[in-house]
Amino acid sequence: MRTIEFKSIFGGGHSIKLLDSIKELTSERTHDFNKLVLQDVEIGSDMDAVAGHFSKLGNMLANKKSDEAIQEAKNLHNNIFYMIEKINLKSLCFSVFVHKIDKDFITDFTIDGAKDISKRISKIGLPHEQVEDILEEIKKKLTRNFEPTFLIDMEMKEQ
Repeated sequence: MRTIEFKSIFGGGHSIKLLDSIKELTSERTHDFNKLVLQDVEIGSDMDAVAGHFSKLGNMLANKKSDEAIQEAKNLHNNIFYMIEKINLKSLCFSVFVHKIDKDFITDFTIDGAKDISKRISKIGLPHEQVEDILEEIKKKLTRNFEPTFLIDMEMKEQ
């Protein structure tokens, strides 16, 4: 586990204890993390993602790929909805790894619990850039340890 000690922009010191790897998560929290990462990659929840969706949408329309363009428009819609509702997928991904904030152990492992953790972390002043940096470290560990496995032997499938 890792502990982040920081001075809040609102005054006072705080600490957040984090699980340091996806291997430390329960099955349910691992599933939530994977789901949130996929949503962040495919949909996003910030203006950079909106710009990406518009760029992809324009390319798809120019290349007459209407089915893909419809899906991209849906992703853009969801991205804007997340922004309006103040749902930041990266912060939710980070929240899955929070074990303790100051003296309070985290016991609500639902998505709503992750939203509450994210709000609390924001209120005590942990900079979003630091959240993203730590999340990127965790993702790098995950991809370094990832070994693809195939459930179906491709040679058997061809027979």
